[in-house]
Amino acid sequence: MFGRLLRSKNNPFTAYCRRITLRTIFDTARLDTEAVRSFLVGLSPEPKWHESIQNASCPKTGLLLCLIILLAAADFLKKSKQNKAPQNPINSITSDIVVIEASIFFWFALASSITSGTENGAFSELDKDASVCAGTVLCQIIQVTAQRPIAERFGARLEKYMKTEPGDLNQAFFEILLRSVGKLTIDEPDRGADLFANHSGVSDITAHMTAMLPTYLRLYCEIIEKYSGTN
Repeated sequence: MFGRLLRSKNNPFTAYCRRITLRTIFDTARLDTEAVRSFLVGLSPEPKWHESIQNASCPKTGLLLCLIILLAAADFLKKSKQNKAPQNPINSITSDIVVIEASIFFWFALASSITSGTENGAFSELDKDASVCAGTVLCQIIQVTAQRPIAERFGARLEKYMKTEPGDLNQAFFEILLRSVGKLTIDEPDRGADLFANHSGVSDITAHMTAMLPTYLRLYCEIIEKYSGTN
């Protein structure tokens, strides 16, 4: 059902994320675990990758969460492009960079919610393992589609978000976008930016994106509950 990962000349990661729909996610939920594991193994010829997928405790759940993240990231790009504010910096950022950064943001926010939820019983340790798996799969899909190394950038974003208060995550993400203006690839160094310039229209979008996090988390819970036994 996935077909080949797209290798579009322009913004291939964005093109792949745009293929992800709710139907894609629910169809994936109906697959057996071994079919999912086979798809994931095919993402890379590296023996270490194969070993990590074979040893993963919940590859299917991890992929489902990853697909939700990709859907959310593509939706963020769509909404941000609809903003006609003249100060919209996203119009000056390569689509792949926007979607990659959005997907990392969504992964961190959802994984943090799941980790916190394990403390009060809202989520299980398997959900926590799935969130880790989702991050690993996300990085692999970025590398396969965008053909760029992502580990260093992913680690830097993770460090930044971990140092940010939960209520300020959307602002931290917006600052990352501002520092991405003019970059052509995700692995380029961040640029300088005027963090105090007026970008009210776009900052409203990042706030809306943060507000949507519970919706994506509920979607994850709905799928796991409906397809009990998913792993």
